[in-house]
Amino acid sequence: MSNVEPYLKLISHDLEEHHAALFVGAGMGRNADKINTSVPDMPLWSDLAKAFIEKLGEDEKENFESISPLKLADYVEIKFGRSVLDEILLDTIQDHNYIPNETYRKLLELPWTDIFTTNYDTLLERAADELPDRKFKVILSKEDLIGGNGETKIVKLHGSFPSTRPFIIASEDYRRYPLNFAPFVNTVQQSLLENTMCLLGFSGEDPNFEKWIGWIHDNLGYDNIPKIYFLCHHLPSEARCGWLEKHHIIPVDLSQIFGKDTHSSKEIYDATFNYLLEEHRKYNQRDTIDLNSLLPSADSKSKELKDYIPLIKNVVEQSFYSFILPGSLIAYLKSTLFTPATNCFINYCKPKENVDDDDEIEFLFEYDALQNRLLMPLNNEALGLYNTILNRHENKVSKEILAIKLSMLRSYRELGEWENWNQTFTFIKLHEDILSYDQQNQICWEQCLYYQANYKFAELKKALYEWDVPSSVQIWVLRKAGLLAECGEYESALKIVKESIFTLRKYIKYEKDKRKLSYLYSIESALMVLNKYLNQSLIGKLCNVKNKTDEDKQQADFTDEQQNIQHFHYRVSWREFNNYYYQELLKLEDERPRIEKVPSFDIGRSSTVIRFGKNPTPELSLQFLRFREESGIPFRINLMVNGNKLAEIAAKNIAAQYPELSMLTLVRAGSEDKVDSIFNRGVLCSICENKDNKINQLFAFYVDILKSILPIINFKEKFKNLSFLYCTTSVLPSILAVLCVKVSREQQEKLLDLLKSVYSSPDKLCFRKCDKLVDRFMKSYQPINQDAFLVKIASFPVITNEEEKMHFPDLFEYILESYVIGKHGDGKPVVNIEKIVINAQNNVEKPFYVSRLLYCFYHSLLTNQQVLQLENLIWENGKIDIPKPWLKSDCLDFPDLKDNASVKEELKKIIKMEFEAFVGKNNIKSFPTNDEFLQEILSLFLKGKVKQFLDSKLSKVIEVIVEALFKFMSSVQKKNTFWLEVQDIFLLQESLWILLADCKREELTEKTQERLKDILKLMNETGFIHYGLFSWISRLFNISFNIDGTLKKILNSSNESAVQYLCRCYNIAISVEGRRYNLLSDEDKEAIIQCMVKQIEWNITRNLSMAFDIIRNSIRMNPSIITNEQRIKIIGNMYQLLDDTKISKDDTAASASDKGIIRNYCIKLAYELNKSKLDDAMEKEYLSPWLSLIEDPKEFADVRNVFN
Repeated sequence: MSNVEPYLKLISHDLEEHHAALFVGAGMGRNADKINTSVPDMPLWSDLAKAFIEKLGEDEKENFESISPLKLADYVEIKFGRSVLDEILLDTIQDHNYIPNETYRKLLELPWTDIFTTNYDTLLERAADELPDRKFKVILSKEDLIGGNGETKIVKLHGSFPSTRPFIIASEDYRRYPLNFAPFVNTVQQSLLENTMCLLGFSGEDPNFEKWIGWIHDNLGYDNIPKIYFLCHHLPSEARCGWLEKHHIIPVDLSQIFGKDTHSSKEIYDATFNYLLEEHRKYNQRDTIDLNSLLPSADSKSKELKDYIPLIKNVVEQSFYSFILPGSLIAYLKSTLFTPATNCFINYCKPKENVDDDDEIEFLFEYDALQNRLLMPLNNEALGLYNTILNRHENKVSKEILAIKLSMLRSYRELGEWENWNQTFTFIKLHEDILSYDQQNQICWEQCLYYQANYKFAELKKALYEWDVPSSVQIWVLRKAGLLAECGEYESALKIVKESIFTLRKYIKYEKDKRKLSYLYSIESALMVLNKYLNQSLIGKLCNVKNKTDEDKQQADFTDEQQNIQHFHYRVSWREFNNYYYQELLKLEDERPRIEKVPSFDIGRSSTVIRFGKNPTPELSLQFLRFREESGIPFRINLMVNGNKLAEIAAKNIAAQYPELSMLTLVRAGSEDKVDSIFNRGVLCSICENKDNKINQLFAFYVDILKSILPIINFKEKFKNLSFLYCTTSVLPSILAVLCVKVSREQQEKLLDLLKSVYSSPDKLCFRKCDKLVDRFMKSYQPINQDAFLVKIASFPVITNEEEKMHFPDLFEYILESYVIGKHGDGKPVVNIEKIVINAQNNVEKPFYVSRLLYCFYHSLLTNQQVLQLENLIWENGKIDIPKPWLKSDCLDFPDLKDNASVKEELKKIIKMEFEAFVGKNNIKSFPTNDEFLQEILSLFLKGKVKQFLDSKLSKVIEVIVEALFKFMSSVQKKNTFWLEVQDIFLLQESLWILLADCKREELTEKTQERLKDILKLMNETGFIHYGLFSWISRLFNISFNIDGTLKKILNSSNESAVQYLCRCYNIAISVEGRRYNLLSDEDKEAIIQCMVKQIEWNITRNLSMAFDIIRNSIRMNPSIITNEQRIKIIGNMYQLLDDTKISKDDTAASASDKGIIRNYCIKLAYELNKSKLDDAMEKEYLSPWLSLIEDPKEFADVRNVFN
């Protein structure tokens, strides 16, 4: 049995892990009992072929003998029909003649996850009925796949006697199987992915099975597919074995159980199932450490401190059957021992007159040992209790006190209490001579973790290489190797791990004590995980990985599998320990309350679903992080990850109480994309509540870290070696991006200096996704002097590389809207701006520098001489050369062009050319709304010069847009519309509305006029209502409409773009008012204002920000447009919103976002109302809190930024 036993042990291991599935073929039927001796053996494929040939006729026998049974079934069906084919199957395989016996029952007693069969007979189902203690569910159709509660599925893939049809037998059945039985295909493929598959009585030649194996190979690759065992009572031919091995199917000759003696297949299968059942019985009767028996039955609350000492000491000693405890046992010990001991400890530490302190150090030592075994960090309250005891013994030093101090040192690191950490570390180092060998390693390890937590990369590497750990001390090798791997020292880590495994296995070989053996296995399990993890990370990089032969690799994998069985047998498998946290943390995440926006069937509409629950406490997440730290398995090694999702969940659960540890976890996992969701505004508020100025401290800390690593990074190295250093460059910018909205102006100035250094670095791409940081910074930053700020950012280098521009946007682009053209002077030019003028002479980079000069021009920062230089840069050789996104019509803003008439003529030529290209676009799909011509027209309109430049072409442009818009809107009624298409429709509507203002009705053709009426009708029918265009067309043709009803329809519309464009059209209309344009009638404007006041008065959350924006712009343009009564209502409701919109620690990311935008618009409106010089004292009092927020450092910076 020696050759087959290792495979059976592996199968047994997978059965116990619930990762073994069974595939039963026709051959298994030959082991069933017969109702009498005259019944023939259960037919196989060859027997079915004979039956088909017999039906087709003896005359054709010679022609059919070499044809496959599937094709023969096709011929029978074609010649005689499907019913005859089914009858042949029922007559040939007479299911009632065969009875399931003990062999079948033993097979089904094994804990298979799934049982698949292509057999039509009902032997498996009938055997299952004879096992009342096991739950089975027979799957005959796709509907049966739904549901199920812990039952083993028996899936009948090819139909079932007597009447579950079709019976899959013909080649056409197989061809159409993936289409007709897709749920079955998916179920088999999923099982193949998740389980070890055992083939029994199955040739593996089934066409469907070959396709499924091919699918696994295609999707996972040959090296990653799960194991498939071909269990047989004698080996197939050499050629067949070759085919099986080629497809990574392992033939297992079960006849070797009996040596060379000949035995029947039934005897061989019986012996096999007996062996597997015996292994299953042994597993269920494994020796376990009964910690329950160590706990007293008496009420623990009545115990004194000293009573717990022997109890805790005994439990801790007994717990060292593994170097780390399983989570389920930790939970048990916490509730039964640690919690009552803690309550006793808390009562003991309460102030009292007489304290009997003889036993307290001994208790604290044992209690701390238990706390460490249970992977529980000390919070501030627990640290306070520890110090209460230690302060009474401040003149004493012992190994016990140093052990307690080491535990406190670790907790100070987790809390980010660096001053306490340094004091404790100094104390321990002063008494280093009395530390045990294990404690000496612990202090080295703790110092390395301190360097990692403080991002001291060079010091961390140096400390790791100076930390001398022999291969015989495997637990410290494990922890050192994990840190080396995170630092990018993969070869060194792999070397010491392999040496340690080699040494450990020598110890295991000769160890007889079960408890010690279990402990060694627990360390080996973690070392093997790390070894495999490192090898996966280094494929193709190390010679010893490259040159390893397939035979060596197979032998190593086989040895590892055997060891894994032992780890599982002793219940010290690291993977099982990790899986416990996986399940528990996901369960906590699922119980978390959440607000979800669910998209509606209606275009642009969504509904909000509130799920109630509870936010997880940090204990389990901290326990998980300690588990990973103690077992030395990183979340990321190079490009490979292990447990990243769990790291992210843990980071989320501890973010408010342990922000530094949470952020460090995200950095180590390389999870920059999770920072926003974890450190939402509610969490930031919670951090501020826990400790004042904490966010400013963290921000300054991370800014300094990024500054310090700029000189040592190398972009090319990052993609060869994604170490902790380069994870830091990826994640910290995202962390700064969330913190920058809650920091002081002083810290923002430091960030600006950092950004300049990053932008100037040749390795800036190490800081990818810096665009989010820049975006948030610019929305949050309120410079005291706008001009000085512009001058400062003018010194930033220009980014010309396309890839770099994606991640490092030009800061100038964020302040364009604030510019107002003023007078330019003759003073001394600013150095930074003069450098831009000089650099603009470079032909390659000229567009980028010209763009910056245009920003400076629009902010009146150029001297007259520099304006002339800018004009010359743009106007070269009689042609306009202006960089994007600037428009050629922007040249009209230059006051001092030598030949302004020439510029206008040139512009007319350009407009004409672009117009011709524009009207030539008949296909609306090639009619993008960012069309350069259309942008130029809109720009000319805002300058009041459309008529001047378009002349007679204006009506033609309107005609083209009308036709395109009509086709676009007509198509909406016939199909679902994508969001971008919705935007296109509204932008076209807006363009048409603006252009109609410069065109009289008589200038439009009759066809265009009719189309405009059609568009008006389509707006009503589709809900794509641009109010400005709707009102204009109605007035153009004297069509009456209900203004309030139309506004109500828009505000209640399922189309959010209609609401957005109502705001846009109002703001555009009032911005051009007084320049002979009257885009909205007085009646329109009054109705919109009244409607917005009602939205505010009724607190319609969906429309509040729009309402405040419209009111703000109205007051900014004309304060008298709002009546006194309306103003009083607005200010009164704003006062109520002050508390309602305050972002707190209880807010989710969604609710904080909703509150923040309303709050920002309220501050902006308060700012405008205050500028309008209110006379009423009550109104001033109600506005005062909003105005004070503008300078309130506790308010989110991007919320209080009036100019955002």
